[in-house]
Amino acid sequence: MKFIIVGAGEVGYNIASRLAAENKEVVIIDKDPDAIRRITEDIDVQAIQASGSQPSALIDAGVKNTDILLAVTDSDEINLVACMMTNLISPSTRKLARIRHADFDPYHQDFMESHPQIDTLINPETEVVNTIRRLMDVPGAIDTGDFADGRVKYVGLRLDKGSPLDGLQLI
Repeated sequence: MKFIIVGAGEVGYNIASRLAAENKEVVIIDKDPDAIRRITEDIDVQAIQASGSQPSALIDAGVKNTDILLAVTDSDEINLVACMMTNLISPSTRKLARIRHADFDPYHQDFMESHPQIDTLINPETEVVNTIRRLMDVPGAIDTGDFADGRVKYVGLRLDKGSPLDGLQLI
């Protein structure tokens, strides 16, 4: 599986590190030479010094043969343009974008359904608030969530040593 990451800041660096550890093919694009140097010194990935919103940079990175593009720069505009250009060059590539500014919130559904057809939009601040809300619903939980379209819910708890639940196998 091949990934292109636009943005070599902390988020891009950590994603690239994780994917490289899983032996995925990763290309990272960033215009900051220091960020590119850090990536190439620490992680076994291909790095391109350019703006991830430039069509030529995306083509050089191999976007036409890429499964997933993650646009995670600190610029919502660069992330949106990178996804828009990816959609024009390689419509089958899945696109994930970090969009932080609240001005864009009313348009998230439009970004997913029409051009640039972003598959997943992530607003870190909104995610933090949602996580806190979920944890407040279950006092003592360190994690909560659901899957199977909400039919199955899970709660993560920290158990004290010697707790009656410590070592109990769930069926």
